[in-house]
Amino acid sequence: MTAVLFDAGGVLLRLDYAAIARRAGELGFALDDEALARAEAHARRAIDARAARHGAVPGTDATRVPDYFDDLLAAAGVPEAARPPLVGRLRADNREAGLWRVPCEGAHETLAALRGAGLRTGVVSNADGRARLAQEVAELEAKAVADIAGAEGRVGDELRAEIASLSAAAVDHVVSGSLDDATHQELIESFIKTVGASA
Repeated sequence: MTAVLFDAGGVLLRLDYAAIARRAGELGFALDDEALARAEAHARRAIDARAARHGAVPGTDATRVPDYFDDLLAAAGVPEAARPPLVGRLRADNREAGLWRVPCEGAHETLAALRGAGLRTGVVSNADGRARLAQEVAELEAKAVADIAGAEGRVGDELRAEIASLSAAAVDHVVSGSLDDATHQELIESFIKTVGASA
């Protein structure tokens, strides 16, 4: 393996929960990071459910954003009647500055470990606002490059162990936020069958 590709939104960058909470506060609703993180997991599962019904995820990123924000706010406890104006404000904020802009936990360290091990890293995204995403990911990568100097004296086995640990944590984070329990179990069982067949 010589390179690792990452998706930007949801893997390297997450929603700015603080910005969403501020907008909700303007309308009298108190939300916090923990509640919004749980709500976003629900919103991702709602996208999966719509994709299952239609055979694909309908629309484009731009047309899916309102439903995504509505699903998130509903799961966070914002009443239905109050959601449309808040969704409108969030859509405007997302168009102007992008709300997927906060580095995910462990993203910086993972990039630094991979770069330190001599692997190339890249980012793919189907999101609108690619220039903004590219800038934010470039900032993450710049931090990673700065950490490489500190890793030069570490032995290969230590770096490989850290890469494995960080990669496992990143996969667990993405899987737990993106897949429902039934789909997760189906993937595990499929993997077990495959390994058994090749043993």
